[in-house]
Amino acid sequence: MLKLCLVCLIVALTSVASGEVTVGGDAPDFTVQQQVTLDCFKGQQPLVLMFSATGCPWARRELPPMQELQDADLDLAVLVINSERNRDADFLASFMAQNEFTFPTAPDPTLENAKAYEVAHTPTFFLIDKEGTIAFRHEGSGADLRAALIEDATELAQEGTVSRTEAVNVEGKG
Repeated sequence: MLKLCLVCLIVALTSVASGEVTVGGDAPDFTVQQQVTLDCFKGQQPLVLMFSATGCPWARRELPPMQELQDADLDLAVLVINSERNRDADFLASFMAQNEFTFPTAPDPTLENAKAYEVAHTPTFFLIDKEGTIAFRHEGSGADLRAALIEDATELAQEGTVSRTEAVNVEGKG
């Protein structure tokens, strides 16, 4: 168990130290299901991009707010990338139907997209503006994060920017 914790810590520190995926920087391109890319959203509308895992209880707790954003009358796209090995599109479609989620989601079984975004934990959220710039990054789960995510995504849709500059308290992350 200690070895696993140390590996997770090293991965987390490595992703933070590299500094390639930062607020204010360009969002890395992603490709899911060989057809959806970041370019599908650039110039169109802001994007709330969530990296999730159906096996992570912390990530599952944050899916209802994604549905809330999907259902809101906002000029905002929502996409959840399920970064989990051995979870194909059929499994994901079944999970979405069972939970009555209607927001777009796609599998990332090779973790290629999660690696590009330097995601060390699920859930991790990126708020990306119309130009493809990362406006804010939230990591983890909890009531404070849920409220901040809704507030920041609404601000991004309405104002084109996120004024928050500091992370919010979280209860946990996987």
